[in-house]
Amino acid sequence: MPPAMKRKAARSAMKHKAAGGAAMKRKAIKTIVKKIARARQAQKAGRGKAAGKDASPAPRGGKSVEQTYQKKTQVEHILLRPDTYVGSVEMQTDTLWVWDKDAGEMQSKSVNYVPALYKIFDEILVNAADHLTRDKSMDCIKVEIDVKQGRIKVTNNGKSLPIQIHKTHKVYVPELVFGHLLTSDNYDDSEKKVTGGRNGFGAKLTNIFSNRFVVETAGKGKVYRQQWTTNMSRKGKPEIKRYTGPEYTSVEFWPDLARFGMDHLEADTVALMRRRVYDLGGTSGTRCAVHLDGKLVPLKSFEDYCALFHSGEGHVYNKPNKRWELLVARSDGDGFQQCSFVNAISTPKAGTHVQYVVDQLIDAILAKANKAAGKGSDIKRVQVKNHLWIFVNCLIENPAFSSQTKEMMTLKASSFGSTCDLSKAFIEEVIEKTDIVNAVVSDAQARMTAQMDKTGKSGVKGKRILGIPKLEDANEAGGKKGGFFVACGIICYFCCFLVAVSISCHIVVGCS
Repeated sequence: MPPAMKRKAARSAMKHKAAGGAAMKRKAIKTIVKKIARARQAQKAGRGKAAGKDASPAPRGGKSVEQTYQKKTQVEHILLRPDTYVGSVEMQTDTLWVWDKDAGEMQSKSVNYVPALYKIFDEILVNAADHLTRDKSMDCIKVEIDVKQGRIKVTNNGKSLPIQIHKTHKVYVPELVFGHLLTSDNYDDSEKKVTGGRNGFGAKLTNIFSNRFVVETAGKGKVYRQQWTTNMSRKGKPEIKRYTGPEYTSVEFWPDLARFGMDHLEADTVALMRRRVYDLGGTSGTRCAVHLDGKLVPLKSFEDYCALFHSGEGHVYNKPNKRWELLVARSDGDGFQQCSFVNAISTPKAGTHVQYVVDQLIDAILAKANKAAGKGSDIKRVQVKNHLWIFVNCLIENPAFSSQTKEMMTLKASSFGSTCDLSKAFIEEVIEKTDIVNAVVSDAQARMTAQMDKTGKSGVKGKRILGIPKLEDANEAGGKKGGFFVACGIICYFCCFLVAVSISCHIVVGCS
């Protein structure tokens, strides 16, 4: 073989050898990488197992897992967290209007009461009021508050509950209504109702917070009676007997006072409950007689009810339609006052129904007040509102509230199902009879005067105050006109000084 070919063959052999060596190296490297990856995975798995051995949660405060994570029945949850359903079970102090039995009048006073106890009483009253809305034959509600026995009973006439077994739930209808949570005849939102019940709690909450709870309903030849005890945990068997009298339904209960920190029905609580019965008498209209402890509540209209809170003629009543009635009076100027009801539910925190009416009043009164105050006046809406005292009684379709306690309505005005447009004649009558415009203007001017005095003492230039004649000239003292008057005064003083000097010189010369 020629030397050139030998050299070529040698180079080719070296290339093949190098390529084979590189391939082997790459294969070896891949093998090593795989081994390292498997080792790392095994190491991680080992750490996970080791961690798993110690992964059991540490007891919280010495409690086991079962003690830490619990599940409650709905009744247990209501008793454990009552504020969600009926409000606070703690005693609180508020200034409220209550019915003074001895004085025979409403009085505003400091009251110690438990909101939850008041609410379970209210639930039964609203239940009776709802029946009044549904049943045109009903015309009587009787309320008994037995302080000595700690017993409360509410009875209404009219159609009874059906005394028959519910085919779906296999229990009598009265038991379903008063002894099973989340049962209601108000769940069909396509049906527009003006009742107070909404969520299926209602009277069941009263049952849960009572030591003893008894329901009776009579009609169509039968009377049904059933009793629950120990916070609705023990249910008695229904008792059904023949009956020939008029139809009625009654709820009698003994509140579990210990849950409210009481051992008897206290005087302030009873006074507040009596006031709520008067609320019912004032909002139920002329077709229903309301009795309290055997005596007729002497109210024939909502206007009569409002008169229990204020005296004098400085008020105007109006009933623009069947679903709205209101009375407007003037407050003492220390703040806005209101007393309102939605479907017989008391709304002490007002809501959209009250704001709907108040906004119309403020718009009209504010325009009049600014005009009366004169040029430069700037009366605020809140200054007008502080002089208003308004009573509202309305029926709202499927109302919504801020909570289960239903103290404030949140439904939008567009969904009320009715309107309450205040007429110009009514607003003019309010302005005339309450003298609210003069009160607002006087209050605003007094506030501005006080502000001017305050800024004057601190050396800060105050704002102009208009609308008060005697202050018009004083307002000019610091302006351009004020500067002109000051300059004239200085010139006059200087002239008088020169005249005095001239006369003195003349006298001296004459004497010499």
